[in-house]
Amino acid sequence: MHPLLRSVVLLAPLLSGAIRRADRRIETELRDGQATSPGQAIGFSPRSPIVRWRLSRLIHGGVVHALDANRYYWDESGWLEYRRARRHRAWTVLAALLSVLAILWWQGIIH
Repeated sequence: MHPLLRSVVLLAPLLSGAIRRADRRIETELRDGQATSPGQAIGFSPRSPIVRWRLSRLIHGGVVHALDANRYYWDESGWLEYRRARRHRAWTVLAALLSVLAILWWQGIIH
């Protein structure tokens, strides 16, 4: 296996796991605090860089809503839509990757 491909294969599950843990932490924090509507928003200020990054992504994805600098709430319908879009994107990337690999194999570039 090519060294670059081997690195990707080894690092992808680690990154994926870190992202899932960060998302779960945010979800758990907001749900346990019953922050599921604007009137129930709670304070949340993550210290971890990956949790801050994921919070930003979830805000832009419509899953978490920020009322001010440190008060947020969880939007369940936004979460379901975000997951659907993420799944669709993953299948699209996989299809593109498999197409590229098939072309490279057909051209004899990879064996």
